[in-house]
Amino acid sequence: MATFSRHGCRFDPTTREDDHFSEHGFSQSPRMIQWFATLRCEMDCQHCLCLPRPAAQSMEMTLAEADALFAQAAQMGVAELLLSGGEPLLRDDFDEIVAALAHHDLCWSINTAIMPSTDQKRAMRRHPP
Repeated sequence: MATFSRHGCRFDPTTREDDHFSEHGFSQSPRMIQWFATLRCEMDCQHCLCLPRPAAQSMEMTLAEADALFAQAAQMGVAELLLSGGEPLLRDDFDEIVAALAHHDLCWSINTAIMPSTDQKRAMRRHPP
C-alpha cells in the first residue's frame, strides 16, 4: 500500500523518518479518512463499489463502533472524515453519527445522492459538513 501526497509523490510506508515526511509534503496522520457508513443504497449505479446487497445493513458498524473510530481519528489528528458508502443518509442513526462527529470535534464531509430528511438537516445544521 502506498499513499499519494498532494504533490503526486509516492510514499514507502516502511520509511518512518520525520524529515522524509515533511520534505515530501506528507503528514504522519491521514489528511482524510473515507468511511463507508453503510453498503445500503437504493440506486444501482454500475460504477459504484457498493451494489445493493440484502445483508448490507447487518454489515454496518454499530454506533458505538463508529464512535470508537471517530475517537481514534480525532486522536490521530485526521483533518477530515468523509461519510460515504452506499448511501450514508440511509443509516437510521445518522443524527447520532453527526453528534458523535461533533463530540470528537471532527471536520466531516458527505457523499450522498439523496436529499436529507428534516431531522438529518437539523443534525447537519448543528455540526455542518
